Amino acid sequence: MATGDAPRIRAGQVTPAPDGPHVEQVGWGVARQVARLLAEQVDDPLLARLPGLAEAPGHLVHVLFERRTATAASLVELVGDTGVYRGDVVLPGAVAEARLALVVRASYDAAAAGATWLAVPGATDDLRPLGLG
Repeated sequence: MATGDAPRIRAGQVTPAPDGPHVEQVGWGVARQVARLLAEQVDDPLLARLPGLAEAPGHLVHVLFERRTATAASLVELVGDTGVYRGDVVLPGAVAEARLALVVRASYDAAAAGATWLAVPGATDDLRPLGLG
């Protein structure tokens, strides 16, 4: 997927809110379990990719947990100085700000990995508060 025209935010401009939705970067084991659980409710090819890329160099997998239940997951690929938000799966009953919370955490972790930007192809949320570049 081309990222040239994708909206970008400066990575790390915003820190995840301590009282906001709980999003974690996860490894293979959690990604495998979450992908299986989310696939029981939605059919999305991204879910099959998450376990294999969770610990692969240049990739970040994030999961949003509500209480003890995973309700959303996302994939970021690190390409040069840019993290590219490759997509997410959000269950219908997830909190309204689920996608935005995933993007905020992706930006934060991409910056920690050395990225300057996070490109978000197909963004539907207003990214201006996150430092849209």
